[in-house]
Amino acid sequence: MVNEELEPLKKHCDELSLHIEGGVEYIHFKNLKLPEGCSPQSTNAIFCPSPRDGYESRMGFEQKVVTPFPRNWTEIRILDRNWAAFSWRYPVAGLSLLQILLGHFEGLKSNK
Repeated sequence: MVNEELEPLKKHCDELSLHIEGGVEYIHFKNLKLPEGCSPQSTNAIFCPSPRDGYESRMGFEQKVVTPFPRNWTEIRILDRNWAAFSWRYPVAGLSLLQILLGHFEGLKSNK
């Protein structure tokens, strides 16, 4: 990942860091600001913008997020810890990291 792609993500959190596990790159967000209507309003999160677990990209949260619509939550293990993740498919081909992140935000506020 290049710094130019990471820069726009920084406005959505207090801090971010890059990690590699098993050859896969992850972005860890400290206090990721979640869309309106979510509780909590911010949480730590892990973002995998590449294929994982049968999804084109994957997002994990420190805890289950209460959303306006029910989500199918499960647990994923990344960087030696468990993260709450919900089933959400979002096409990522040709999209920037910010666009992919915002696509996951749609999953938090959409009933699709």
